[in-house]
Amino acid sequence: LKNPINKVLDRDKSPWTFGMAIALQPYTVVGYDVETTSVVEGINQVTSFLKGTGGTYKFQWGNAAKYKDVSVGVNIGYVFGKITNSRRIEFDSLDTYYNSEFRDDISIGGFTWNAGVQYIYYFKEPGRDGVLKKSSKRLIVGAYGNSTLPIDTKSDRFYSRTNLDYGIRDTVLFED
Repeated sequence: LKNPINKVLDRDKSPWTFGMAIALQPYTVVGYDVETTSVVEGINQVTSFLKGTGGTYKFQWGNAAKYKDVSVGVNIGYVFGKITNSRRIEFDSLDTYYNSEFRDDISIGGFTWNAGVQYIYYFKEPGRDGVLKKSSKRLIVGAYGNSTLPIDTKSDRFYSRTNLDYGIRDTVLFED
């Protein structure tokens, strides 16, 4: 936040340092597509399809300040996204059958934050001239806290049965 070129040109030795960050990052990723075929006694061949898509993202804004040996930082963010999980079963060897589909859609959204403070204590040791100066040995002490705010989720659950040969579709369950 402060121009380092001006700092060098002006020979400014300010005890303050500032920083800021803005980020949009993937938080979770769901991506699978699995097909399995098995033989069930009395039914013969059954094919199962499992599919998951979507994910969540986190938009974050952070600020930090340092004065001499004390640093303070705060991040504020928003997590959002949508995840879909679907399971479909097809009975391949039956003449009259219903394919079953189970789908869960989950929408996610909520605010997060975290903050921290840190102090660096530099041990002193005598220099060549006998004067105490900062050494490379140091002790760092800090504290950290984060949000306990709830992340809101909205879930839609949809179950259906379909007979493609007769064009019949039956909604077994729709739950919000």
